[in-house]
Amino acid sequence: MATHFKTRLNNFLKRDWIQKNEGRLTYVQIFGFILIAFGVVYFASYLLPDGIINGLSPTGSDKEPRANDISIAFFTTMLGLAFAFPDMLRGQTKEISTMRIIVFMFSNVICMLLLKIGWNKDSLQEIGLDGYWMGVIAFLFGAKATQSYFEHAKSLVPGPKQQDETGDAALSATELSRLAMIQNRDELLARHPNIQCVSDTLKDGKSMVTLYVKDAATAGIPKELPVTLRNGSVLSIPTEIIAGSGEGRPHAGKAVIGQATDEISDSQSPGYFGSVCCIVGSTSNPAFRGIVTSGHVFTYGNFMNYGGVLGPNQQRNGLLNGAPSTKLFFQQMNPTQDIAIVQVMNQANVPGDYLSFAGGYYQVTDTDLHTAAPNVTIASRRNNIRNAYILDFNVSFEINYFNTPRYIRNIILIGSTNDRSTSQTVSNGGDSGSCVYHTESGKLIGMLMGGNTKFSFVLPLEDTLNAFNFNLS
Repeated sequence: MATHFKTRLNNFLKRDWIQKNEGRLTYVQIFGFILIAFGVVYFASYLLPDGIINGLSPTGSDKEPRANDISIAFFTTMLGLAFAFPDMLRGQTKEISTMRIIVFMFSNVICMLLLKIGWNKDSLQEIGLDGYWMGVIAFLFGAKATQSYFEHAKSLVPGPKQQDETGDAALSATELSRLAMIQNRDELLARHPNIQCVSDTLKDGKSMVTLYVKDAATAGIPKELPVTLRNGSVLSIPTEIIAGSGEGRPHAGKAVIGQATDEISDSQSPGYFGSVCCIVGSTSNPAFRGIVTSGHVFTYGNFMNYGGVLGPNQQRNGLLNGAPSTKLFFQQMNPTQDIAIVQVMNQANVPGDYLSFAGGYYQVTDTDLHTAAPNVTIASRRNNIRNAYILDFNVSFEINYFNTPRYIRNIILIGSTNDRSTSQTVSNGGDSGSCVYHTESGKLIGMLMGGNTKFSFVLPLEDTLNAFNFNLS
């Protein structure tokens, strides 16, 4: 019980003085609720029968309240509301609104004056409200209307995207192709099971939806797709049909491979090799050094998720060039990742000529598509260095693992040409785990994990490595 109380007290003391959108009360808000409670009790002390809590009144015994006391109780409560609910004094931009503060204080002053003058009166005539008072009240409501008008003034003037929602003035080319993909993807996949992936893309700067088909049966696949805009108008977005992609497969295999001549495999299946992508360290353990490769290298090509960092009883030897100098430390296979990390038990076994990616990661964008020259480099299979083109990103393909087909998302497609329709794969069995980096900057794009007859598949690593406190070396 004491430990529980101490924990709650520590959490209370860690509260912020100002709001930071953390979903909990700040000190200022707590102070506001205290003021509200005090004002309500102070006001109620004059209304409860027989002076039950009349001791809170200034005299401690006078049941009849003074008009000043009523005004003070009211203002205390309203001041507490301002502290407890600060958003009511913020404008449309979520910044403190001077106009709202003025209107709020003006309203409080009017109410305080009316309470002070009319508390012991029996009618409005006794209060003495005349045309001047009505003018003041009308001015108050006019100020509120003026405040509301200026806060919404920007929304009353149509912006460039509101003037015409039927063309490129309303949506960019990227937004149009993405909207077309979202609206048509489910129906396309249902009508044409041989479509492997529907991707929102650009070609020559124009909106386009690319349809990746695993065979040559393209009859009936639409050349255009409708996209309905918010105003009800319908546009047609052309499709790009990429036929003969083939089935996606992981690209580990029986071959001597590796970055800088090295190969990596599992002690349970030493003839099933994978390539080396990169060396990583750990932000939580400076002495750690690990080698990144594909997760399916340690499952003999099956889709089996080990869940991340392995316990001591789950770890087993990983073979670096056939020698048990590593241990499987981390493995994860899920809809967006296929990765394994083996810990190097003796760091003297880490070659000094491994490509270093300490410069960080490269983020693929639309500008990386259809470039005139190859823009990525792959390193694998006996230091086999070759170049390729980025053809698409954030796409999904079905990968035929040995035990079951699985859809993998967030794939970057690379190929032999800058045209998706003529591209050929740039990887083969045994290349899983190869590093793929941006040729110009030298930054890591991701890890090759498989491919089909037209493309090779690359998975980004940044989110996964960061989530588990691994960093590039």
